[in-house]
Amino acid sequence: MLSIDILFENLDITVHPFVFCCAENGTSLSLGPREESTIHYVLGGAGTLNFLGYPTFKVEAGAMIVAPAGTKHLLRGTGTVGQIPETLNACQPLSAGLEIMGSDLHTLEDGIAVVCGSVDALYRGTEGIFNYLPEPIMVQSCKGEMIWRSFDMIIQEMIRAKSGSRAMLRLLFQECLLYMLRRYSETNVKGLDWLSALNRPRLNKVIETIIENPATPYTLESLAGISMMSRSSFAAQFKEALGRSAMDFVKEVRLRAAAKMLVQTDLPVKSICAKVGYDSRSHFTKSFGKLFGASPGEYRASHTTTHTTAL
Repeated sequence: MLSIDILFENLDITVHPFVFCCAENGTSLSLGPREESTIHYVLGGAGTLNFLGYPTFKVEAGAMIVAPAGTKHLLRGTGTVGQIPETLNACQPLSAGLEIMGSDLHTLEDGIAVVCGSVDALYRGTEGIFNYLPEPIMVQSCKGEMIWRSFDMIIQEMIRAKSGSRAMLRLLFQECLLYMLRRYSETNVKGLDWLSALNRPRLNKVIETIIENPATPYTLESLAGISMMSRSSFAAQFKEALGRSAMDFVKEVRLRAAAKMLVQTDLPVKSICAKVGYDSRSHFTKSFGKLFGASPGEYRASHTTTHTTAL
């Protein structure tokens, strides 16, 4: 496996904190999908965090999770009185300008409190590589560890109105994410294989080509040709490194490009469908729904929608 030092030397990460979520016991908080990968840290309490299409995570204070782009989130509170830090009651309104979603902190006694951000990563010139995580990853930190201490500082930045709070929050989140990646690589068999694949020139060239030109009518043979590898060798190495086949990766890149256009432009779905390489709108809509759990029209309409409902 590639040295974690080499990985970090070539990884440029920016984290943008965007929302503070609170869910009382007996309620769930649904967050619409975002076009970027997202990061979540449990400040206090306990509960579950579910990402559409993946197993549910049981989380408690100190848990840190990074999820692929475009996944819907469902947060449920199961914490008990005393698990929500008292200092969090002073976090409303947030000095750093984060939006608050869900329960009112002033009345939250049982439940879970989570701060969330989006991840913008550049790796050896390839943008948005965190968007293609094979699956959500989680690390549990304990009191006294660096992640825990850093988030204590994040709480203080959220509470106290000081100049530069948002910049400080971004730096603290970035520090925590790098530490999380190091911990994850040390405790998981496959570690950061999906990321280290970018340091393998032949695979990196294919990944960059697909991301930069998603509408090209690729075949397994044409991608193997770009890598200058045999068809069988390329297929095996790509799947081993990224956790999905090369053609599945092509489809995912196209759909994520479409999701970005749905949010950032007013182009009709038919035009977006063609721009990302789909000849059939019905096939595009079916594939989009399978990945994002919503039709293109629903995704566009509910991209920033959140709501709290009783369980």
